[in-house]
Amino acid sequence: MNGSAFSTYVAVSGDDFKLLNGKLKRHKVSSHAEKNFCGQCGTPIFNSNPKYAGLKILHFGSLDNSINLEPKINIYCESRLDWLDKLPEITSLEQGP
Repeated sequence: MNGSAFSTYVAVSGDDFKLLNGKLKRHKVSSHAEKNFCGQCGTPIFNSNPKYAGLKILHFGSLDNSINLEPKINIYCESRLDWLDKLPEITSLEQGP
């Protein structure tokens, strides 16, 4: 649903969410998921799901400041790719080649 091996989100109360600028568009992905994204550039902002009523599941990349946030839980691990466990073993570069 996200086109990647994993996604990084933070869940916040809908009452605590504040869109600083721009206008969002929505796309209903399934009966359980709705994606909200920038109507101008397409950047994903948050997902919503009736199973998590009242929460906005924000994409980390949409936050102005996520420097103090640390992961607390890993979900949907039943579909995790086998090679993810090997990430600490591979070469890490500070910048692209």
